[in-house]
Amino acid sequence: PVGGKVPCCRINGRPFTFVVGGDNPPSINRKHNALDHIVDNIEFIASRYNSQQHEAVPDIKVAFTDMFRRMRWTFGLDPNVMRDLEREATKRTEKAKLNLSRSPRKNGVTADAQSNRAGYDKQRSEKCLKHVIYNSVSIKIDTDASINGWTKEQKKAFKKTYGEEFKEKLVAKYLEQRATCYYSRLPIGLPNDYSRLSLERKNNNR
Repeated sequence: PVGGKVPCCRINGRPFTFVVGGDNPPSINRKHNALDHIVDNIEFIASRYNSQQHEAVPDIKVAFTDMFRRMRWTFGLDPNVMRDLEREATKRTEKAKLNLSRSPRKNGVTADAQSNRAGYDKQRSEKCLKHVIYNSVSIKIDTDASINGWTKEQKKAFKKTYGEEFKEKLVAKYLEQRATCYYSRLPIGLPNDYSRLSLERKNNNR
C-alpha cells in the first residue's frame, strides 16, 4: 500500500497481487503506443490485459508464418516429426474434451469456493480449461468496456446478451483448433501448460 491505499488496476479495479502465482499481477503499459516507455507515458495495469502491441507487427500471420518456417529449419521437422505432432494434437484434444466435461473438483480443485474464494479461483485457472476460456471472454469484454467508455449497466447487458453465447463458441473453436495455436501449430492450454491460450483477432480492423 502507498499512503494507505492499495494500488489497483485501472481496467478491472482490483488490487494488484505481488506474490508468485497471484491472479492480478501488475504490468507496465504504454498509454500511447507511438511514444516510448517514458515515465509520463506508462501506467500499471494487470498483466492479463497487456499484450504485444500490434503496431510492432503489421501482419501477425506473416510474422508467425516466418517464425514457424525458421523453427522448421532450426529443428529439421521432417514428415515423420510432423505426423508425431498430429498424433499429439489428437491426444491433446481428447484430454481437453475430458477436462471441459468435468467439474472443478474432478479436475483437481481442492479449495472451497465459499471459505477460500481466491484460492478456489486460482486453482480453477490452473486446472480448468472452461474457466480459463470463459475468463478470457470476461477480460476481453472488460477491456472493450473500458476502451469504449461503457457504463456498468451497458457492460452487464452485453455480458448477459452476448457473453454466454460467445463463451460456448470459443470452447468449440478451441476444440476445432485441437488445442493448438492457430499460427505456430504449437500446443496451447492451461497457464501451466507449454503455452497458455490467448484470444487474438485475425483482422485487427474488426
